[in-house]
Amino acid sequence: MVMTNANMSKVTVNPKVVFGVDGNMRNSLHLYDETKLIYVAGMNVVQLDLETGNQSFIAATESCR
Repeated sequence: MVMTNANMSKVTVNPKVVFGVDGNMRNSLHLYDETKLIYVAGMNVVQLDLETGNQSFIAATESCR
């Protein structure tokens, strides 16, 4: 995510951990294999390693809705 403001240069924000799942979104959780859970959180697709608790992220593009 890149944020700009008239008084600052570009700032890049990289998520470390994302919690929460939209319960109203149908089919929003997917078990990729026996140890990986995939879900949408905000404007990210999150891959959660169920054994280690580590998360990796795929950020949506600006044109994504």
